[in-house]
Amino acid sequence: MEKQIAKANGRELSLEAIGSLEALGFEGWTGKDVVVPVLKLVQPTSRLDITPGKFVDMQTFETFNELHAVFVKASFGRVYFENDSLLCKSYDRIVPASTITAPPSQNCQSCQFAKWIGEVPPACKETLNTVLFTVNLKDENFQLEFPYLWSVYGANLKPLKSVLSVFIVRKMPLWNKVVRMTPIKVDGAKGKYYIVKYEIAGDVPVEVQKNISEFARGVSSELIEKSFEEMSKEDSVNLDELNF
Repeated sequence: MEKQIAKANGRELSLEAIGSLEALGFEGWTGKDVVVPVLKLVQPTSRLDITPGKFVDMQTFETFNELHAVFVKASFGRVYFENDSLLCKSYDRIVPASTITAPPSQNCQSCQFAKWIGEVPPACKETLNTVLFTVNLKDENFQLEFPYLWSVYGANLKPLKSVLSVFIVRKMPLWNKVVRMTPIKVDGAKGKYYIVKYEIAGDVPVEVQKNISEFARGVSSELIEKSFEEMSKEDSVNLDELNF
C-alpha cells in the first residue's frame, strides 16, 4: 500500500495517490512517476486552438475563465530566449536546467545574460514557478481539486510576486488564503496579450491547511523540473516577442 499523507474532504494529498494508485490500475507506480500538470494562460501567440485569455490544463486541455487557487510552493527561476529560440532556463536561479545541453554559463549568477547593463534589464528573464491547488467554492464544503504547476515571467511576474509578498509581510504560509485568478487583456505597444489579476478571496479551513503543509513538504524541486520538462513539449508560447 502506498503511504497516505493527508486527506481533505476525502481526497488524498500525497503524490503517491490522488486516491490509491493500485486501486486505479497503476501497478508499481509511486509519486516519483507522476507528472504534475502545467497550467497555462493562453496568449494570442499560442499555437493552441483555444480562445486567448483562458487558462488551460496542458494535460487534458480543459479550459477555465477564472480560477480560485491555494498556492503550495513558490520559487524563482530564469529563462533566456534568443531569436525566438529557447537557449537556456533554470528552475532555481542557480544552475541551468538539466535538459540544457550547452548553457552560456554553468552558474546563473556569473552568466553575462543574467546581468543588468546600466538600465538595460538582463536578456535572461526572471521566472516565478509555483505549485497550486485549484479550489471548488461552488459547494458549501471547501474542496481542493487538482494540483498544477504555474510559471510566469515578463509582464505576468510582477502581479504574482506582489500577491505572494502579502503572505511574507503578514507572516502567513502560502496555503493560508484562497487567491482568485482572473485574466485581464492588455493592449501593448506590440499587440494584445493577457496578464493575470490576483485577489485574496478568503480563508482556507485550518484542517485543510494542515493537509496542504504535508503535501508541500513532499513536492521536490526535481519533481517540479521533471513535470515542467515533460509538459513543455505540448506548446511553446513565446512571450518574449511582445517585449514584456
